[in-house]
Amino acid sequence: MEKQFGGDYKKDTSLVSFESLMEAEEFICIYFGAHWCPPCRLFTSILSEVYSALNKDKKLFEVIFATYDGNEEAFERNF
Repeated sequence: MEKQFGGDYKKDTSLVSFESLMEAEEFICIYFGAHWCPPCRLFTSILSEVYSALNKDKKLFEVIFATYDGNEEAFERNF
């Protein structure tokens, strides 16, 4: 899996390695979405609420956001 998803990932305001995500979390979810997709925008807000609720007491999972946005600015709006 590292071969497909290796590299650095934006987490909050810093970059983290794929290896550190795999060590720290019980589950890794990969979410494909884009800012121009209305169902994605709706799901993103729901996912954010679920993420906060499930990770409230103990960090159970992390989400890797795989964007279909065409540029960095669009990604940042959606991220």
